Amino acid sequence: MVGAARSGAGKTAVTLGLVAALRARGLRVGVAKAGPDYLDTRLLGRAARRPAFNLDAFLTGRDGPARSLALAARGADVVIAEGAMGLLDGAPTASTPPVASSAHLARTLGLGLVLVLDATSTAQTVGAVALGLATASGVAPLGVIANRVRSAHHGDLVAEGLARVGIALLGHIAEGALDGLAQRHLGLVDPSELDGFDAWLERARYVVEESVDLEALVRRAPELRLVDPELGEARSRVPVALSVGPSARFRYEENLLRLEAAGAELLPFDPLEEVPDPHARLLWLHGGYPEHYQAALADNGPLWPALRRAANEITVIAECGGYALLARSLEGSQMAGVVPVAMRLGSRPVLGYRSARLVDGPFGARSLPAHEFHYLVPEDDPGEIDVVDARGEPRPGGVVSPRLLASFLHFHLGVDPGLAGDLLRRAGGGGSSETA
Repeated sequence: MVGAARSGAGKTAVTLGLVAALRARGLRVGVAKAGPDYLDTRLLGRAARRPAFNLDAFLTGRDGPARSLALAARGADVVIAEGAMGLLDGAPTASTPPVASSAHLARTLGLGLVLVLDATSTAQTVGAVALGLATASGVAPLGVIANRVRSAHHGDLVAEGLARVGIALLGHIAEGALDGLAQRHLGLVDPSELDGFDAWLERARYVVEESVDLEALVRRAPELRLVDPELGEARSRVPVALSVGPSARFRYEENLLRLEAAGAELLPFDPLEEVPDPHARLLWLHGGYPEHYQAALADNGPLWPALRRAANEITVIAECGGYALLARSLEGSQMAGVVPVAMRLGSRPVLGYRSARLVDGPFGARSLPAHEFHYLVPEDDPGEIDVVDARGEPRPGGVVSPRLLASFLHFHLGVDPGLAGDLLRRAGGGGSSETA
């Protein structure tokens, strides 16, 4: 696992360079991301040429990360899991280290820990920072990669500080060497939207190869203890329409695997140009950036009646940006009008772990962990879901009925291996979580 003292694109850039450099050595690299992030997983997946999975002990429960790690490791020689935020940042609980933090995942999954420490405006003190993180987390790091090092002399001073505390320096990255990953209000830009991403990745590979002792890193990495991911294999198929494309990229790859294993026939469609397959029994509208594509969405005239038909006839789950598609309007532009909500873009983010207390809906009556991250502000939100934040503070939000769940919340099917099958059975068509 690649952890960090502080968050930012620097850690992601180093991780992407590591993935590319290991692939260039002929290794099959599995990739994962600590926490609920979507965009970093898409970048990691592009670098590894295979899906990246989220490791999140809040969203998927105590046993979920081990199952997700097993999926990331399938057919791989080595697995790299990028940390989330800082090493000790996770759900605000009393546990040490916090649940869902990178340190918690490293301890519970037996992952080797590599600290990526920003050396800006510091030198020998990097050793004290590394020692403090190791002590606070209870995880002895495999070593440190110092990032944003300004000169060879600066690098020598960093190495001196680490040597004093007995922690290895695996390498250092020169300041500015990995710059170039674009960002927007919800994080890094998706790789499919970046001109020249593959060229940047090749440069990152070269930087890492020249700067990091990859042989020492792989040699020190522990052997993973993998569990059964509990996917199963269903006997019947249920058509499931999924929104994809530039306006709907926020999804968990594990959700797709679990839906398929439970019996889903996945039918992707791009809301900018297409409509859901009329044979679908379940429609899952993913989050994304509908606010950036209002004109293109408006030009797709058949989309709105298709969404209204789906809401009247089949089961629909709409997450965040998908919720906006069902709204009455978005920034003044007409949407499907399935729910009586007007959406506008706010100036501050709403984000964090949540628990959704559901009294009805496609998942049944139950509480489910969730996550939200958005700038959209709803007006006239019906507030039919009891949404509780990680501190236990409730607020109403979203829309729920036996066949509709629309809210800003994102759900992860890895929390319960039987959840996908339950969802398909409720959607109709004989979905089953039984294995053949």
